[in-house]
Amino acid sequence: MDNTYKLPVANERLNQKVNLDWLILCLKEYHIPNALSVIQGLTTPQTKIVVIRNGLDHLVPFKKLFPKNDMAACLINCAIEPNKNGYIQKSNAKLILNDSKLSNEFVSLFKENQIEIELSSDFKTAVWKKLIESSAIGGLTAITLNTLSIFSNPHYLHLYKELIKEGIDVAIADGAEIDDGFLIELLLKLETYPQDKGSSMLTDRLLGRPIELNAKNGCIVQKGIELNIEVPIHARVVLALTN
Repeated sequence: MDNTYKLPVANERLNQKVNLDWLILCLKEYHIPNALSVIQGLTTPQTKIVVIRNGLDHLVPFKKLFPKNDMAACLINCAIEPNKNGYIQKSNAKLILNDSKLSNEFVSLFKENQIEIELSSDFKTAVWKKLIESSAIGGLTAITLNTLSIFSNPHYLHLYKELIKEGIDVAIADGAEIDDGFLIELLLKLETYPQDKGSSMLTDRLLGRPIELNAKNGCIVQKGIELNIEVPIHARVVLALTN
């Protein structure tokens, strides 16, 4: 599907408190520090919060701010890229949450078939699988300032494989259930993507915005340090994009 949307942007801070029953946060990693003060004005201890973001440990930045609130972490899979008319949605959106009482309540907010939502019994593995793929694609496209067409070059395809392998090693050490077939699965998936497909990290670099390095490759490097797993290719990506 290809749907184009023009998205209004509101930068104003709220001048009065709004008490919400539900708050859905969909933030990039670099938005979080500046968003916290605004978010506080939207909640009471009874507000139920769903956090949609990249990286690991989705709820950590918000736990101290909302110690009494029920919160659920959420993944979203939805390919969206900018175009001259706004943003183009390349695929249907899919949300993935841990199977819990709060997640089931969240699902009930939507009409049947309004959006695809999966309640996972192994959310950690789902998080790692998305992170492994998105950090490999995002890191390499951001460094080269090019689309997935780079993977027709054997050099970049080799780097992609190595990034995937490193991510799998760290994920397994962190308790994710990822089998030997996952690398092949991602390589076959890569072949299905159009050559002009980009990544959110590439888009941010091309638009001169910050990139989610700490929620992608940097996240894997940090977790590798914690678990004593070497990830030299991811470390090189972080160094290249930091400088």
